[in-house]
Amino acid sequence: MDEGELSKWEITQNALTGDSGALQVLAGQAGVSVGLINFPLDDNCEVVTSGETSVPIAPLDEEQLAALQDGLDVVADGQTPLAGAAIRGLEALRLGIHAGELSGDNYLVVMTDGVETCQEAALSDLLTFVDEAEKYYGIRTYAIGAPGSEGSRSLLSQIAILGGTRKSDDCAETPTVAAESCHIDLTESTDFEAELGAEFQGITEATTQTCEYDVPQNARIDRNKVNVEYTPSGGSKELIVQDPPANGDEQCEGAEGWQYSADGTQIVLCGQICAEVLADPGAKVRVVFGCQETVVR
Repeated sequence: MDEGELSKWEITQNALTGDSGALQVLAGQAGVSVGLINFPLDDNCEVVTSGETSVPIAPLDEEQLAALQDGLDVVADGQTPLAGAAIRGLEALRLGIHAGELSGDNYLVVMTDGVETCQEAALSDLLTFVDEAEKYYGIRTYAIGAPGSEGSRSLLSQIAILGGTRKSDDCAETPTVAAESCHIDLTESTDFEAELGAEFQGITEATTQTCEYDVPQNARIDRNKVNVEYTPSGGSKELIVQDPPANGDEQCEGAEGWQYSADGTQIVLCGQICAEVLADPGAKVRVVFGCQETVVR
């Protein structure tokens, strides 16, 4: 409203591609790929077609960073096809995983400053996509609500809950005020520029190299048939052995290999192999689960 101040969209562009923006931070790390979907594509409700993106997902080198900067250099206008755009983002990730083009951890970050204005009936489909993407593909979905998204608080919080990125275990599942939101709610921010930058920084830190990997909540997997594969930069793939904790031992105490977390929801790397993974941005860790046998009588 004040032409002397940056708009929400200009602040968002800076938080992503500025000198210390999230994409600039990620660009300094190996093994990171990023794509982009803008919505809408026109001044109404158009979104990309299934499997497509505004900027294709690719390793975040200088060329890709420039492509993303160009992709963000658009005028903010039109309706808010939130459901359609987010579904297309999850489709692009799922297709990339199926094609073997996207390995490692995969994330979708959805940001909006409004409510769904194009296809409200598709919101239930969106929640189903988010839920299944997390359960069956390990894709986590972050949701950011910029000022103007007050009417989307409940939806965005449900996305965060189903997408495995809720802000805390205590947040309400159907919030009505900002203090209860499970997503990244900036609607009551007093310094949108600083807080958005901090949140993007937090996401980049959470999505880079780690020693903890979620176990898919799929009834068909066999938790006794697991291969944890490690490929260092420029090296050959090797198997990491399982080293379960002894009775009374804390997580990873004296262990060299991998363990299930106490609640069974994660695989945790322990000892020297964890140190090697964290020290090598280009390292790849792949967890492969076998399926339970089906007995036919």
